[in-house]
Amino acid sequence: MSLTSCYQPPNGQAYIFIDRSNFGTLPKFIKVSVIYRFDATTPMVRAIVGTIYVRATSSMETEF
Repeated sequence: MSLTSCYQPPNGQAYIFIDRSNFGTLPKFIKVSVIYRFDATTPMVRAIVGTIYVRATSSMETEF
């Protein structure tokens, strides 16, 4: 996964994005994405795996 720099959180932190672009349609959907970044603590493992980004996305239909 390739993330632009504005979507890359600092190490050990997460960004939460709420997308309401389909909110004007019926049924109304909201998409929530969480991006978490972490680096390995030991230099040897960090040299092998580098920076790891975990992204989870969920889409839900609103009830109102």
